[in-house]
Parts: sequence; C-alpha cells; structure tokens
Amino acid sequence: MEQFMNNMKKDIVVGINPLLVTFRCNLRCKLCSTGTPYKKNKADFPLEQLKSVVHRQFRIVKFIRKLSLGGGEPILHKQLPEFIEFLMSEYVERFETLEILSNGVEMPSEKLLNTLQKYKDAIYVMLDDYGELSRCVRQTSDTLSNYGVKHDIRCYYGENAYCGGWLDQGDFTHKFDRDCAINNIRLCISASLSKNNHGVDKRLWRFSDEEFFIKYVCTVGDKMTRCARAVSTYEAGMIPNDPDSFVNLLDYSKSIEQLREELMDLFSKDYYPACEYCNGYSADGERFPPAEQLC
Repeated sequence: MEQFMNNMKKDIVVGINPLLVTFRCNLRCKLCSTGTPYKKNKADFPLEQLKSVVHRQFRIVKFIRKLSLGGGEPILHKQLPEFIEFLMSEYVERFETLEILSNGVEMPSEKLLNTLQKYKDAIYVMLDDYGELSRCVRQTSDTLSNYGVKHDIRCYYGENAYCGGWLDQGDFTHKFDRDCAINNIRLCISASLSKNNHGVDKRLWRFSDEEFFIKYVCTVGDKMTRCARAVSTYEAGMIPNDPDSFVNLLDYSKSIEQLREELMDLFSKDYYPACEYCNGYSADGERFPPAEQLC
C-alpha cells in the first residue's frame, strides 16, 4: 500500500504509445495484430473523439517519448492532417516524436504531405514494405525525401523480413485456462515492454525515479490498454468484455485521479481474461510470412 501511494504522487511517463486512428485498411492481413480484417465496422475514429481522447490522456500522462499513429492504415483517415495539426499545436511539448505508420500501398495525399513537411522536425514516418503489396513504398519514400520528412523503410518480406516475420496470435476461440494464460503473459512481448520501474534501462529513456514509467501502452478508441488486439476483439464481440483490462478515457463519471489510479493498477496485473483467447506474442514464437492476405 505504501508503494502504491508513493506511485500515485509520481508523474506518469510513457515510452511508446501506439494510438489507433482508424480500422479502415487497404490490406486484409490474416495475422493482423489488431484483428482489423475481422471487424464488422471498419471506420475512422472521428476527429473530435480523437481530440477528446488526447485531451484526457495528457491529463493523466505527463510525457510520451514516441506517440505512434497506427491503424488499420492511418493515411486513409480523411482528417489525419487536421489531427496532426491539433497534436502539434496543442501538445508538441508533451511528446518527443510523432510517428506515422504506413504500409506503402497508397501514396499520402498532398495535404498530408504538406502537413508532414510543416512539422518535419518532430515527425517520423515508418514505411512497412510488404513487397509486391506495397506498390507505392518506393515512390512514397522518394516523395518524403523531397519534402524533407524523416522516414525509414522496414522490410517485411523475404528471408530478411523484420523480426523474421509475424506471429500467429490465433483465432478468437477460447484456448487456455487462467494458469496457462498467466504463463503466456510472462512471455508476451507487449507485457515485457510494459514493465514499469522494474528491469528497465532508464538510460535509454532519460527519466528519473520520481516518475512512474510505463514503457508501452496502446490507445484504441477511447481506451488505454496493454494490448490493442484485446480491446478490438472485445468491441467486436468476439470475446467477453473485461472492463478491468483497459482504462476508459471518456468515462467522465471518473476523476482524473481515478483514471490515473486505474492506469497504474492496469500495469500491476499479471492476468487478463483476453489472454485465454490468444496464442500469445512471444519473441521466441514461430514466425510466419508477413501480410498474407485473406481470400
């Protein structure tokens, strides 16, 4: 209890925060880590909702080292330039880097390119190259270079595929009992990334012991969670809902201090019911060819 009360006095700092802006995508990847192809409602999160979520999130969290806009395919969001403008005008001092992910299937719009160029000192684009599927990845790279936007290409095909390929988290049927799920969590990449103040090399992040450090947390819709797949599958009705596995940022019946407490508590758990429905995400797990498409 004393340790918990001490933590409550600390500012919360996040290392990596993927924030999903859409579930629309121009690919239908069988092993998609967010379950996007299996969702019935593949839509953009409304701009005003995204703004509200960010407002609340930054009342809970002091600083984010890397805020990463993902999906789905983020560049399909029709108001992505406006959302970037909002982030840069309202919260540029609250994160170190704004990352935009893209699969290289389509070119960014001219409006988006101009926005990226405007804030090029704080923005970084990661292009995932899926070989023939990513038909515009080289053209996008050349265009970003012409606009002076920092970016990189991550190879996801062939023998040199990033991390050796993708993991198969399985379908959404019930697979494990509680004990097996707890063991899987111990091996899970997202869980190991999420350890706060324990076993983390602080030199990489340059933060003091006065801060409650969370290395990795996802934002999906109005929820902060350790696992984007869990929330997306809860919302799709594929597995039973578990409100203790996420923090609902837009629950205005709760104070900011209550939400802070919930977020800290979330990262002290060693069990989440959704893990009974997942093969896990172990670094040593069997790898499969990335971006294999559903028929």
